[in-house]
Amino acid sequence: MNTHLLSEGYIVENLNTEDLFKILEEVAAVKEGNLCTVQIEEWRGGLNLYGVWEMSYEEVDNYQNSGGVWSYHRPEHFIQIVEDELKRRGLFAVNIKKA
Repeated sequence: MNTHLLSEGYIVENLNTEDLFKILEEVAAVKEGNLCTVQIEEWRGGLNLYGVWEMSYEEVDNYQNSGGVWSYHRPEHFIQIVEDELKRRGLFAVNIKKA
């Protein structure tokens, strides 16, 4: 199994709508002031949500200084990627946390 950071293009375009809304739900629940990462897995010939992980800025610094490889961003980064893809599909999300 390979995992990837959620990004625009191939990855987000190949997620099903259910996963996109699940990402919005989980990312919107990230505590204010924290960062998160959204990982997508390649599994059985498709792409699926692997998980959303949350850390404080200090935890991210410690993680990266100890060799951590995943990129963490403000939740709004991922919300915007997903919202753009939903709009491209003619769908809209409402009541999502914004900075």
